[in-house]
Amino acid sequence: MKFIIDIEKDIEGYAKILALRDPDEAKKCVKQIEFVYGKRVDGLNGLYRYAMWDGTADWVDLLSNAIRIIEFYKEEFKIKYTHDREIEKQHSNIVTDEETTKVGISRQIEAIKGELEGTISDQEYSEMSDKLDQLEAISKQDISAGKKWIMIKGIVEWSLAKGVDVYIKISPIVNNILAGKEN
Repeated sequence: MKFIIDIEKDIEGYAKILALRDPDEAKKCVKQIEFVYGKRVDGLNGLYRYAMWDGTADWVDLLSNAIRIIEFYKEEFKIKYTHDREIEKQHSNIVTDEETTKVGISRQIEAIKGELEGTISDQEYSEMSDKLDQLEAISKQDISAGKKWIMIKGIVEWSLAKGVDVYIKISPIVNNILAGKEN
C-alpha cells in the first residue's frame, strides 16, 4: 500500500530530526506535519498554530507527540484498510440477482426446490414444485415476453395469494424469464 509506505517514510524522516533534538528543525517538522496531516488526523489540526500562539512550546516534545499520533493514524488506517478488503471479499462471495441469472433459470429453480425440501409440507412442496416446473417450461419456449407474461400471470397471482415469501422466491425467476435471460 503506497499510502502506508509514504506515511512510514514521513515517520522515519521526522524521527531522524527528533533524534537531533533541534528545536528549530522540530518546529519546521511540526509545521509540515500540520500541513500534511492536520485535516485528516485528529490531534494534529492546529498543532503548529496553537503552539505559535502559546509561545512557550517545547517543539521537540510536540514533534515527538505528533510522530506518535501519525503512527497511531497509520495503524488505524491499516486496520480499516484490511477490514474494508475483507468486507469487499465477503461481498463478492454473495450471489447477486445479476449473477444468479448467469447460473440459469433451471438452476435457480433447482436451488429453490432444494431449499424448500423438508421445510414445508409435502402438499405445499408439490404445489410449489409444480409451479416452478411450469415457469421452467415457459422459460424454454421461444415466444415473446408478452405471451410469456400471459402464461406467467396466473403463477404470479397464485404466489401472491400464498404470501409474500412465496412471491419473493419466484419473482427473480419471473423477471429473468420476461427479460429473456438465458435458461
